[in-house]
Amino acid sequence: DLYLNNWYENYEKNLLYQNDITYFTQTDQMDYSGNGYGVAWADFDNDGDLDLYVANYGEENTLYCNQLIPTGNPTFTPCCSELSDLGEGKGVGWADFDNDGDLDLYLVNENQANRLYRNNLIPSGEKTFTEISSSAGVDDSGPGSGCAWGDFDNDGDLDLYLSKDGAPNVLYRNNIIPSGDTTFTQCFPEVSDPDGGEQALWGDFDNDGYLDLYLVNYDQKNRLYLNNQGLSFSERAESLGLADSGYGQGAAWGDFNNDGDLDLYLCNRFQPNKLYENRANTGHWLTINARGRISNSFGIGARVKLVAGGTVQIREVGCGNGYYSQNPLPVHFGLGENESVDSILLSWPSGYYQDTTNVNADSILTIFEKFPRGDVNQDTLINLSDVIYIANYYLKGGPEPQPLVEMGDVNCDGQVDLSDVIYLANYYLKGGNPPGFC
Repeated sequence: DLYLNNWYENYEKNLLYQNDITYFTQTDQMDYSGNGYGVAWADFDNDGDLDLYVANYGEENTLYCNQLIPTGNPTFTPCCSELSDLGEGKGVGWADFDNDGDLDLYLVNENQANRLYRNNLIPSGEKTFTEISSSAGVDDSGPGSGCAWGDFDNDGDLDLYLSKDGAPNVLYRNNIIPSGDTTFTQCFPEVSDPDGGEQALWGDFDNDGYLDLYLVNYDQKNRLYLNNQGLSFSERAESLGLADSGYGQGAAWGDFNNDGDLDLYLCNRFQPNKLYENRANTGHWLTINARGRISNSFGIGARVKLVAGGTVQIREVGCGNGYYSQNPLPVHFGLGENESVDSILLSWPSGYYQDTTNVNADSILTIFEKFPRGDVNQDTLINLSDVIYIANYYLKGGPEPQPLVEMGDVNCDGQVDLSDVIYLANYYLKGGNPPGFC
């Protein structure tokens, strides 16, 4: 589906288009009229549907909670009023910066303090946020525009890059690992370009296993910072033909030709956009498509931890982070000289985990979410009532297993039938094999 955020001149309403596969239907959901800038989808409450945060310039921002689950009705209602900052909002970025399993939010304001909102969902269960930007050290009040989350030093937590239009940009190192502190430290001044920073984006363009940084400037040369194994950065845009000096506003990394390296699309205002094909790298790679079942269908908010040759990397599946841009949903890993991956641990928004081992490099891998079967009536227990529920569904056309029909496929053979009734009855009444995780 598609959300269109309109800005300023004629105060046109924002628009949500529902994808009906062969065409789009315009809805009247979230049709706010105002100075719209940044938008980002995320399942902030881990309930399996996507919510939307809209940043407005000088007007109240809004988090819209999706009511699809549990109502079945795809409607949106404003929620979490503590996120309704009235600053000159521009860029937004969701990320689980504190590694607790829920998505937090960073808001970039222009010439006013930026905000870091820590999600309280885990462990409290509350759908609330706490503003901690000052104590975390990320309350910059310069001419902010965009932001980008990424683990540039491969230490297991997400660091933050802030781009500013006409002032030095800032790279913040996340201190959650190893200290446990929810603080950030400014580092690597060589990436603090003072030109017209609009958008920044992380991507391992040379497939060496470390995230590099592309910076889009407005009416100034763009920058490409090569990551030297988390120890320093080298500016390489000019030598690689990426130092466009147009009125840049956004960009996205993506492997458009599926050859294993990240290409770059650049968006310019008043001038032609540009697509750059990457022909520079020789390293191995792996691209992962996350497909949710209990979680949202594209796994937005899922975290992927990959181990290859002793190097550990993390990525999060994101949608709309930053400013005027969105990377594709598949996550890309450079593997350097490693011809295989030791393990892939995927943490889903639902709270489930699954591990995949011994994967060959240089491939595109789709991982479908696995989940425990059997609790078809969703009462948190597996007992005789679940046996009766599945029997009633299969034999008498009763209600479907919840939250998905597949929850009743307790023997993991791909269908819900009499064998599942027998299997679950044998487990509950006779101590047989437990329901599958598949």
